[in-house]
Amino acid sequence: TGSIALGLRDAGAQVQVLVTCPTELHPDTALNREPRGEHQGIPFEYTTGTTVRPASFWRRRWIGLTSLLRQVGWVTRPGREAFDVVLISTMSSLTLPLVIGGISRARGAVLLYEGCELPFVHHRRGFWRWYGRLYARWVFKMYDGVLVVSEYLARYFARHGRSTVHLIRLPILVDLERFTPQPTRSSPSPPPYVAYAGFLDPGKGLEDLLRAFALVAARHQAVQLWIAGEGQPAHRQQLQALGRALGVHQRVQWLGWIPQADLPALFAGARALALPHRAGDHSDASFPTKLGEYLASGRPVIATQVGEVSRYLTDGVDAYLGPPDDPSAFADRLDHLL
Repeated sequence: TGSIALGLRDAGAQVQVLVTCPTELHPDTALNREPRGEHQGIPFEYTTGTTVRPASFWRRRWIGLTSLLRQVGWVTRPGREAFDVVLISTMSSLTLPLVIGGISRARGAVLLYEGCELPFVHHRRGFWRWYGRLYARWVFKMYDGVLVVSEYLARYFARHGRSTVHLIRLPILVDLERFTPQPTRSSPSPPPYVAYAGFLDPGKGLEDLLRAFALVAARHQAVQLWIAGEGQPAHRQQLQALGRALGVHQRVQWLGWIPQADLPALFAGARALALPHRAGDHSDASFPTKLGEYLASGRPVIATQVGEVSRYLTDGVDAYLGPPDDPSAFADRLDHLL
């Protein structure tokens, strides 16, 4: 969303960002405590009145209700200039497209949806299964247009959206300037490392990355594997147990969550940047944003040929690309690169 806002601003549009739910999990680790202000020249406002998610269930319900009332007041505020476009980038809320989107369209705005990932791919059971079906059958038909990053998603929204929906292709959503290599101050050099940054989810292929690293570790004894990101604690423990079983646990650094502002430095110092995504619906639908960030850093990249990666990149030319779900092939490219 931030990259889209910056791109629209740079193209001459006036942009305002409305945040409708808290984005910080704990006050002690909050990067932003200001519910309204300006970031990189773009004004923003939290309709929740706070950036931190309350621990209390009932407090969260109360904030959700007051947030909805503030949203309605925000779009109907007397004297406010009418919006040309309202872009919604969440599927977890029905009130945004139904209430806020409906009011905005009644005032003449075009209603767009940021469809940059396959909807509900991680929510296929219980309540979320039925919620996803309802959303796909009814809510998507409200939108005049959808931003998509792949042909797969274009077909999905053409099937579930209204017959006149406009599909706007944006293959990548990366603020390139933020990752452009910059001169760095002299400092003690870390050991050589291969870096991964992203969620520690099963579909991300971290098991394959650990197995690939184990295959090359003996030949490149100084190299470490640095893994940045968070996920379910149980899955992280499984990954750490796999590292111990493979005998590489002492050379794997689990960095945890890293602020976005620190990612460019992490990438710039790496010998290689790894993205071992596995095959599946989620991968087929995307061109990974993280891959775009890797490439913008100017460092060598090793990735798997999922989704539309092969449409834009050539193995051995733009990046090292191998088949998904194949740690041996990934290891061959990593060994060659090192």
